Amino acid sequence: MPSSCQPVWIAALALIAWLAPAQIGGPPPPSTQIEVVVTDTNNAPIAEAEVNVSIAGPLAGSRRRASETSYKLATGLDGKCTVPIPTAAFWRVGVQRDGYLDAEEPTRVEHVETVRVEFNKTVRLTVGLLKASALEGTVYLDDGRRVSQARVQLQPAVIAAGPERRWGPAWLVERTDKNGHYRFPVVPPGDYGMWISPPEALVMASLKQGDNDEWTGYAGTLWHPSVTEVQNIVPVTLEPGDELRGIDPILRPVKVHPLKGVLYDQLSREPLTHAMVGLRVAGAAPVEVLAPRAVNEETGAFEFPPLPEEEYDLLVYRDGPGLTMPWPVRISLGGTQERNEHVFVPGPDPVEALWTRLGHTQEDGVGVLVPNWTAWSGRLWFHDSVKPDQGGALDSSSQALTEVRLLPLDLPEFAPVVASLDPRSPKVDAEGLRRGFDLQTTPLPPGSYEVQVVLPEGWFLDSITISNADLLKPEGVVVTPEMAGLEINLQPGGAALQGLVANTKAEPVGNAAVCLVSGKPWRLRQPGGAFCVHADEAGQFRSRWLSPGAWRVWAFPKRPLERPGSAAFETRYGLAARPIDVPPDAGLLRITLLCPE
Repeated sequence: MPSSCQPVWIAALALIAWLAPAQIGGPPPPSTQIEVVVTDTNNAPIAEAEVNVSIAGPLAGSRRRASETSYKLATGLDGKCTVPIPTAAFWRVGVQRDGYLDAEEPTRVEHVETVRVEFNKTVRLTVGLLKASALEGTVYLDDGRRVSQARVQLQPAVIAAGPERRWGPAWLVERTDKNGHYRFPVVPPGDYGMWISPPEALVMASLKQGDNDEWTGYAGTLWHPSVTEVQNIVPVTLEPGDELRGIDPILRPVKVHPLKGVLYDQLSREPLTHAMVGLRVAGAAPVEVLAPRAVNEETGAFEFPPLPEEEYDLLVYRDGPGLTMPWPVRISLGGTQERNEHVFVPGPDPVEALWTRLGHTQEDGVGVLVPNWTAWSGRLWFHDSVKPDQGGALDSSSQALTEVRLLPLDLPEFAPVVASLDPRSPKVDAEGLRRGFDLQTTPLPPGSYEVQVVLPEGWFLDSITISNADLLKPEGVVVTPEMAGLEINLQPGGAALQGLVANTKAEPVGNAAVCLVSGKPWRLRQPGGAFCVHADEAGQFRSRWLSPGAWRVWAFPKRPLERPGSAAFETRYGLAARPIDVPPDAGLLRITLLCPE
């Protein structure tokens, strides 16, 4: 079988038997395969991109099949790779290349997609990668000394909900070396602010108290725009492929304030001794500026290095980062502390007086009452009473590929929580029309969350309810942990869009970008509500699965920089959209799209 792949490693020994007939002139093997084409945002082929293909769904956990279901190859000079597939099933395709990012989601270094492969059929997948940027410099003090072990963080300039929602990837935090030098080798192009946290020992050693009892020194963290001294280094703008050098922040003493206190359980009033606390700047574009640290194991006390005057969110973790979502508590430094039922200091108010009754003084900082965390539970329903030939029939792969996410609206810079789906004890409703599976989350702090559902091909989200209240209309899916009885209903149906991209001369436009945006506002907030796919060299394309209803479609010679569904995308391209309507059970729609020159 001809292939433009450069094999790196193939686990399936049975593949050798497939190739043998073609090598001796026999009939070609069945074309059950995945063809991958990898290009950059200018449609130029990317060679030596790593393509990882593995079986998805319940078969992925089988030890017996483990050696037969994973392939690792590389694209050739033409950016192509062909992977013969031994099993008709759902397959996970991952594509990455050093120095590149996923063009669809630039916060990821790997493009990941799940595709359905049918026997004796070829799935063609075009993947776009974005050339990453790089940034480096040196952190200095105002007297010329270099600052080693300073924490340098890049924060995207925009954090928003909906299609524009994004947060900085974890690797955009670095420590300066012994010469004060830092380097970010892989940065998604865009606008950033830079935050500097010098070592705490340096901050404490620099503190000086003036005649008016005010303290000055190198602050525990500096950021834009509240500290004038660093405004000249932010925002940082990076274009694809940029390598900026000499971004050298100079730290100067500023007016600072202490931040310390004690955590207490809200119900028992006992010190919370096994928690951790972090810190972020409050506001429209929050950023975590000081990494989480453990409270005192006996007293529940915490302390941060002195900080500039500003409003902060104290991030309280009951079980540590990565185990539970943090709970934000607003605290103001240097200004007037607003009344807050969870934060108290000595005073005549009954809640504030609790601080004194617990044996503390103003020098101990603030007291923070921490509420309990609550686990989410509910049920995910599949309407599976369909004929097998209609598509979308429920099988174990459909269950395994379904994912329910809870996005914390109060903490947009944090990754969503994924609920666990228990397929071991399916429930059937009284009419026998639905099969349900229990959902469970880790304990979540109080706050508002948005529910998102990732679905396999053939299914669409019909409703999300709590106590028969429809949470999809009209303002999106917003829930709180105190509410119970979450029900998510999935229906079979919808369609994929397949067709040709052509120019005004009716000539195919190879490697064109096709972007699709749902006409339903709540659908935009769900995975797959706005996205782009690439056509192959012959201009042929196939979209991801579309839910029933109104959609808009665009064709471009190359993928636009604006995110589909965003305000910038709508302003620039909204009037050029082609409307389509997806029937409830079309399965596959065919269309020819006109691509502008």
